Amino acid sequence: MNYISKQKLDVGYQTQVNILIVDDDSKNLLGMKEILEPLGENIVLAKSGEEALKLVLKNNFALILLDIKMPGMNGFEVASLVRQREKTQKVPIIFVTGFERSEIQLFKGYDLGAVDYLFKPIFPKILLSKVKVFSDLYRKTIELELERERERVAQEEEIEALKRILDQHHVLPSWAPRKVTTTVMGSRPLFERFPEEFKELESAYGDLLDDYLEALGFSQATPREEIERITTLLGQFDAGPRDLIDLHIKVVRKKCESVGSKRAVILATEGRLVALEAMGNLADYYRNRGRSSSSRRRTLTNNYEGDR
Repeated sequence: MNYISKQKLDVGYQTQVNILIVDDDSKNLLGMKEILEPLGENIVLAKSGEEALKLVLKNNFALILLDIKMPGMNGFEVASLVRQREKTQKVPIIFVTGFERSEIQLFKGYDLGAVDYLFKPIFPKILLSKVKVFSDLYRKTIELELERERERVAQEEEIEALKRILDQHHVLPSWAPRKVTTTVMGSRPLFERFPEEFKELESAYGDLLDDYLEALGFSQATPREEIERITTLLGQFDAGPRDLIDLHIKVVRKKCESVGSKRAVILATEGRLVALEAMGNLADYYRNRGRSSSSRRRTLTNNYEGDR
């Protein structure tokens, strides 16, 4: 989304869009500008192909109205250069011409990416109608991009917040297994140590997310047994908190790529509850395992002292 700035993201997109009119005849330029003024858009004028290209390099346009017959660089040449740049290759171009409607001219324009033609003399209602369609389309496209970008930023912020919350669990108690503490401190993550098993965990965690969110939507009890089953599997692989974070983020991101924007927001926000509950269960798993180990050690010690 290279044409959406952070400023636009913060304040929202301005409703006015840029329309570029290119014609070497000043009367034609001013005439079309006057016709389009009721639309309230920002009308930009260029008297040559060279001037038009400079403007296209510096600005984003919803539409270019491009005269074909101009001295120096003609309209077809301008369109060809506009189409060669990645940033501008999708800008709609309507050719304006006084030529006869020959098939050769029409096909040449369409081959260069023209979306339509306007023939002189120009009828104001036709010009207004065509420009309004492309202005509204551009505006809606930008608004959709802004919405998606806001959701992406919100999702990243939720993930970072989740990381900060889960990072509080990085210092495990003394009864935690040495392997777990090492994982937390930066040894090879679970998805590198057990790649195949991690894929199976991803699938199971994805199902858990779906069930969890469905339960929340219907005000039902959350699937605690599924959470306990997954955290037990994580514990058996000596997974640490960072492994759970990795699992959660990978699954959420993958799911967000294949769902609508509203569902993606729910996954990023409500989904973190699954990770938090799973983190608590993982801590309980190691706590219970630590107690069991301590109990066995005490039993062995008592038996040894009794034998003495």
